[in-house]
Amino acid sequence: MAHRQADATLVPLRALILEDRPDDTDLIVRELRRGGFDPEWRQVTTETEYLRHLSPDLDIILADHTLPRLDAARALTLMKDRGLNLPLIVVSEPIGDEAAVSLLQLGATDYFLKTRLERLGPAVGRALERARQRHEQERTAQRLRAVIEHSHDAGMLVDEQGTVLYASPAVRRVLGYAPEEFAGRSVFAEIHPSEVDLARHEFEALRGLPGRRGVFTTLLRRVDGAWRWVEVVLANLLEDPGVAAIVLSYHDVTQSEETAQALKDSEARYRGLFEGVPVGLYRTTRDGKILDANPAFLEMLAYPDLETFKGVNAADLYVDPAVREQWTEALERRGVVTDAENALRRRDGTTIWVRARGRIVRDATGRTLYQEGAIVDVTARKQAEEALREREQRFRVLIENSFDAIVLVGADRKIRYASPSIHRVLGYESDEIIGRGRLDFCPPEDADALRRRFDELRRHPGGSVITEGRMRHKDGSWRWVESVSTNLLHD
Repeated sequence: MAHRQADATLVPLRALILEDRPDDTDLIVRELRRGGFDPEWRQVTTETEYLRHLSPDLDIILADHTLPRLDAARALTLMKDRGLNLPLIVVSEPIGDEAAVSLLQLGATDYFLKTRLERLGPAVGRALERARQRHEQERTAQRLRAVIEHSHDAGMLVDEQGTVLYASPAVRRVLGYAPEEFAGRSVFAEIHPSEVDLARHEFEALRGLPGRRGVFTTLLRRVDGAWRWVEVVLANLLEDPGVAAIVLSYHDVTQSEETAQALKDSEARYRGLFEGVPVGLYRTTRDGKILDANPAFLEMLAYPDLETFKGVNAADLYVDPAVREQWTEALERRGVVTDAENALRRRDGTTIWVRARGRIVRDATGRTLYQEGAIVDVTARKQAEEALREREQRFRVLIENSFDAIVLVGADRKIRYASPSIHRVLGYESDEIIGRGRLDFCPPEDADALRRRFDELRRHPGGSVITEGRMRHKDGSWRWVESVSTNLLHD
C-alpha cells in the first residue's frame, strides 16, 4: 500500500480507494482515523490500477460511483470475477435511489454520501465484523463438511417417524446408493425382514428418551442385493433446535474395507445475500400513523394499496411492538438511525426481516414533524445464516456421534482436531492429543515408514490410503487400528 501513518492505538486497515479527487480521498482517510482505524491505503482511478492492486489481502474497498473510467458497479463485477468477496462501500455524490438499490443488489455493503462521512467509521467497523463472521462460519462449515464427506462411516438424520432427512456421501460406499436416493424414504426400508422388528423396537425405545444414545447391529441390503452387517449408533437430538432429528451412524462390521471411494462435495450453500432485494420507502408520525409509502413498501408487506395500508398503525407491523418504540426513541435521540434489523409482519401473517434506515424530520422550532426512512428485505440473508448454523450443527453432531475416531492432521504432522470417539479407540480425551504429533502414538520402528507414507500422500491432493498399524493406548498398551487417510491440505 502506498500510504500509512502508524498509530498503535488504532486498528490496522488495508483499504483500496476508488477516487479521482485527492481532497475527497483525504476526507475519507481522515474519517477512517476518526473511526478508530489506522488505514494503509492506495488511491486508484482506472480499471488497470484497480486490477493491479485488487487482492484478497485487502480489508475493504471504498468506491466513488461517479468515476469516469471505473464506477462502483464495474468494480463489484471485477471483484467477483476474481473470486473475491470483499466488503465494498460506495462513497459518492448523490446517485438516486434506483442506482443505490442496484449497487446493493450487485453486492455493495453500504452506500454513503460524501456529505455524510461522519458515519463511515462505524459502517466500516460493521462491514469488517460481518466479513469476519462470514469467513469464520464458512471456514468452520467447510471443515466440518470435509470431515463428514470423507468419513469412513455413513451418517443419517431421520425424523421421529423414521423418515430420512439427510444422508452423508459415505452411504454410497457402505450401501451403494446415492445419498439423495435416501431422502424421504423410511430408514427401515433396506433392513432385512428378520431384523426389522428389532430395529423398530430399538428406534422407538430411543425416540421417547431425549438426549439418550443407543447401539444395535442389523442387516442392511446394498444396491447390488448383497447384505451387510452394520453396527448402528443412534442419538436422540429431536429436542435440540439446531438438529431436530435422530442421528444414526452406520459402521460396516461385515469385513474390513480395502479401498476408499471418492466422495462428492455437498450442494453449494452460500448465495449472494442482497441479490434481488427490494427497497421500501415510508413516512409515519411519532405515534405510528402512516402518512405515505411507496409501491415497493406495499408489495414487500403484501398490502394491495396505500389506503388499506394507512388503516394500520406502524407498531402493528412489528413482530415485537416494543421494537417500534425502541426505534422511535433512538430516532428522537440521535436524529438518524442506520443498519437496524427488525422482524416485520406482512398482511398475510408471514414474517420478513428488514434492514432499516430512518431519520426524524423537524420544523424550524425543532418539533418533530414525522419519521421517514427505507427498508431492504434481508430475509434471504437471515435464512442463509440460519441454514449455515443448522448445517454446521448437523455436521458437528454427525462427527461427534461417529463410531470411529476422526482426526485432522496439519502439514506439520500435528493433530489439529480429534473427535470424541478417540477416547474409545485410544483412551484419550480430545484435548489431550491436540497439538501432539501423529508419530507420538506409533512404535519407533514404524516412524520412518509412516513419514514416507505421509509425505507421499501430501504429494497427491485428494488422494486416499488405507493402512493398518499399531498405536499406543493411553494405558500404555498397543492397539491395532485401521486408518483411512485423505489429503485435504489443499482444500
